[in-house]
Amino acid sequence: MPRPGTSLSQPTATSRSFNQSMRPVSATGRPLTGFARPSSTQPLHSSAGSSRSSQGSRSQRTAQGRDSRRNAQPLAMDASGSFIDVSRLNLERVAQQRALSVLLAEYFLFLASDSKKTLELGSFATALAGYQSWYWKTLLGKAYFKLGLFREAEKQLKSSLMLEDMVCTHLDLVKVHLRLDVPLTALAHLADAALSHPHEPRIILATARVHDLVNDHEAAAACYRKVLEIDASNIEAMACLAANQFYSDYPELSLRLYRRLLQMGVADPEVWNNVGLSCYFSMHYDMSLGCFGRALEQASGDSSALSSIWYNIGCVALSIGDLSLARQAFKVAASIDPHHAEAVSNLALLDLRKDSATAAHANFKLARILGPHLFEPFQNGAVAAFRAGDVAGSLELVEKALLIFPGHADSLELLEQIKQSFATM
Repeated sequence: MPRPGTSLSQPTATSRSFNQSMRPVSATGRPLTGFARPSSTQPLHSSAGSSRSSQGSRSQRTAQGRDSRRNAQPLAMDASGSFIDVSRLNLERVAQQRALSVLLAEYFLFLASDSKKTLELGSFATALAGYQSWYWKTLLGKAYFKLGLFREAEKQLKSSLMLEDMVCTHLDLVKVHLRLDVPLTALAHLADAALSHPHEPRIILATARVHDLVNDHEAAAACYRKVLEIDASNIEAMACLAANQFYSDYPELSLRLYRRLLQMGVADPEVWNNVGLSCYFSMHYDMSLGCFGRALEQASGDSSALSSIWYNIGCVALSIGDLSLARQAFKVAASIDPHHAEAVSNLALLDLRKDSATAAHANFKLARILGPHLFEPFQNGAVAAFRAGDVAGSLELVEKALLIFPGHADSLELLEQIKQSFATM
């Protein structure tokens, strides 16, 4: 088994652990970074990101252009429906025409998703270039990567870097290292690439992403700050650093960064949602509800964003003691997204306060089914079972909670109380 911190399957080392009760995790068990990247797994209930709603994602001008080309489209396509009949192409002759071969290779790789044809055309073109073309070797590496042949992709990309030191090739090689589950090798390669490209924000961003994957958030935050020193308008670095500051108990700094995003025109419902949370924890109560209202206006039709906003409104209502508003907000969040485990778990807590033990246990059980990656439903269910006298059930639940979050102080304390109860029996 790999040591913690040297593998993406075991990213957390002892010195790099984080508090799950302060920073929520996604369904994959990783803490939310504050920015939804295309190459990463989309979290179920992310409160920060750059997602767009299903309505209005395509402009009217684009739709009109697509409709005007509808009549011309059948003339460019054959009977099978494909734009180019690949089977009738002589790729060896095509490779002799440099401009045409480049266009066809990128068409095969990115549009037709035919990596085998890309390899065939790339091998002919590489041989014609005397194996001295960095472009074709990079393209071969991308094709091998899509086919899952990561070692062959690594060889091609390293050979391409020996011919020409290109930033895009460095980034592709880092993707290969991550798929091979060697994040430390990826970090070492990025450090070498930063020596030859010291002011390239893409390399520093890639370094920050790898640090996030191994849960080294302090190093990731330092990289995001360095990116903002080079490019002050980088949205990803600003959003990730704002989320990091928020979960580090600096909501004032987080609010400043989110307001900067709004000034840059990034007025997504997720940003307004995070501005509202930052305003509340910065004690700007008059601005908090107004920001949540703007977020609700812009999130109409986006069920994921709406459920997250109502859930955060419920958490704010809990902190100010308005339990009726909190219950209503959690019910709305659960009705919009039936898989919202956090809202169901908080509804169970409110049921306990109303002495509705049956409803509370049912909601805790549902939350554990919907969110097996969350420790709160297991820990709260264990507390409720212990108070009800079910010591054996409480022990089972608290052990599962400690498997998810081993360092949770309340769960460890409850475990000691359960052991004392068994000792007295």
